[in-house]
Amino acid sequence: MFLQAFAIGKGGEVFVLDMGKPVKIVDLATNLILLSGLQPHRDIKIQFTGLRPGEKLFEELNLHDEHLAATSHAQIKSYNGSFQLNAKQMRAYLHELQRISDAQDIGRLLVLLKELIPEYNPGSQLLQAALSTQLSHAEPGAILSTAVQARGSMAVGHAPAKLMN
Repeated sequence: MFLQAFAIGKGGEVFVLDMGKPVKIVDLATNLILLSGLQPHRDIKIQFTGLRPGEKLFEELNLHDEHLAATSHAQIKSYNGSFQLNAKQMRAYLHELQRISDAQDIGRLLVLLKELIPEYNPGSQLLQAALSTQLSHAEPGAILSTAVQARGSMAVGHAPAKLMN
């Protein structure tokens, strides 16, 4: 099916392959052990370790603004999303991502990713890392000044000295 999707593609499409009903990993492991001539739980232990950071119980196949379109193959669908970039825009974003990566600026990275992918929600560990990086590189008063400006309360260059103590 992968080769058929490759043949259908014109360049840049995202395809979803209907692979049939889901298979439980424990069933797959059990069958592989049995096919090897061994007994599960006797010869080979199956251990459940739980979710590791970044793992999910299920995968979202599409976003709210993406729609599946039929292709010439009944089990292959193509995404039609509202977000489109031309080559020039993509190069500009990639260049900015390279600059952010070179500067190791986690905060700017998160802002750009959120701009590109509004549904993106970074985990708390990444947000904490971005915040600690921002705090360690900030000049005294800069964080408070930025927070005040963001709230629209007043435009301030630096926080008053008595707030700094």
